[in-house]
Amino acid sequence: MNERPLWVLLEDAFLIVSIAALWPGILGWEGTIWTVVQVAALAGLVWILVRRVRRYQVRGEAGKEGFKSDERL
Repeated sequence: MNERPLWVLLEDAFLIVSIAALWPGILGWEGTIWTVVQVAALAGLVWILVRRVRRYQVRGEAGKEGFKSDERL
């Protein structure tokens, strides 16, 4: 079975928490705590985006090394 690394599971959990962080704004709740939570969620989402883009770039480069340009599919 293909197990997922702990960091990937934590990223997925943070994505769900970030979606929940949007609700105070949608419901019109006011307060600096909700603004802080939303800014923290945004910063975390940007961090996750950067990590995942780098992860896919590494996988893409590894795939290119194994592929010869003169091979026909």
